[in-house]
Amino acid sequence: MNLVTNYITEIIGAVATITAYFVGVKKDKADAFITMQKSYKTFADDMNLKYEFMRESIESMRKDNERLEQRLTVFELNENKLRELIKTLETKITRLEQENRKLRTRLNKYEKE
Repeated sequence: MNLVTNYITEIIGAVATITAYFVGVKKDKADAFITMQKSYKTFADDMNLKYEFMRESIESMRKDNERLEQRLTVFELNENKLRELIKTLETKITRLEQENRKLRTRLNKYEKE
């Protein structure tokens, strides 16, 4: 009977050893999975921060571009007004130069007399 008890004890010990091994492996896998989840959460949080920063930067650039477009439009309008003024002044200068030549011609006639 002692022999049977020893065999049963050895079988139970072997089964317990094998069970402990697989439970340890499962625990290691669970720990690895938890570590992987923590790493992914850190990665996801970092990516969300970078995404938010990029979104804010893009929004800021879009607003800046709108302001620059408005300023450019004002400059273009002013440029067009100045071009028109230059044409008007050139026309006046041409007319005044012609009038000046006519008057000089008339004056020269009177001076010669």
